[in-house]
Amino acid sequence: MPFVDTVITRRRTEAKGIFSLELRSPKQQSLPAFQAGAHLDVCIPGTDLVRQYSLLNDPQERDRYVLAIQREEPSRGGSETLFEQAHEGQILKVSAPKNRFQLVPEARHHVLIAGGIGITPLLSMAQALHQQQASFTLHYSTSTRARAAFYDYLQQEAPFAAQVRCYHDDYKGHLAFSLRMALEGIDPEAQVYVCGPATLIRATLAGARVVGLPVEQVHYEYFSLQGLEKPAVPQENRPFEVVLARQQKSLWVGPEQSIVEVAKEAGVDILVSCQEGICGTCVTPVLEGEPEHRDHYLTRQEKHSQRLMTPCCSRSRTQRLVLDL
Repeated sequence: MPFVDTVITRRRTEAKGIFSLELRSPKQQSLPAFQAGAHLDVCIPGTDLVRQYSLLNDPQERDRYVLAIQREEPSRGGSETLFEQAHEGQILKVSAPKNRFQLVPEARHHVLIAGGIGITPLLSMAQALHQQQASFTLHYSTSTRARAAFYDYLQQEAPFAAQVRCYHDDYKGHLAFSLRMALEGIDPEAQVYVCGPATLIRATLAGARVVGLPVEQVHYEYFSLQGLEKPAVPQENRPFEVVLARQQKSLWVGPEQSIVEVAKEAGVDILVSCQEGICGTCVTPVLEGEPEHRDHYLTRQEKHSQRLMTPCCSRSRTQRLVLDL
């Protein structure tokens, strides 16, 4: 996967535990274009870690990328390292923009629902929709006012401020967020976009069913698996053979091993990030066999096709699985 150098030209605190980074080309060149909802893979300095962060700025801007990063507690190494080491003037390697969280351009109305740091891709969407003069409402919920990033911009400076609704559980003058506020009376042809904790995404999907909105009209992106329901019956980890076709290696994956772990032991590094099946960094084509999907990244159609899988967490239903690695 190709990475390019960018330079951090500005770092700013946006809320409690959240900071933003502005990235530009060291050669003052235009950066690859992106669409609202896109993210970058970011190489974490001084480590072999790769993490995903959503772009929050206007997609019309070609001279910079802007990311917002929440310092996780506990951190898996990415946000903590960036908090300590990402300073203005430093080079940061990033991928070209990627997008699995796209706007539906022909929608009659768009409902954006952000929880916490989930505001980042939806902020970019709001700017794009405003430029298009499209109909939309942005609902932004945080546990505390202190954790509401870009609050002043959204409430006072944004040209679409009248279309923004903010909710904070602890702040006088604000209501706590309720999905009823966002979904009651919704246009049946509206598209809903939700990003934030898994609990918010699950609740939005459930709320859409209650108001009769087809699930295909609800688009979402996970930032973590926290709050996701686990299978009622634990899935059995059966051993299987995995063949790395390009490497011409046949490996045995035990019940307590992942494909990524076994491949690494055999000298084959598969680029991973979340290792939980939510980011898509390790998505790999399947040449033979039937994967047992355990990720939250691939779409239903992609899983049904059995042509792709996430080797960080998914396994095999068949005794033998051949991957394009």
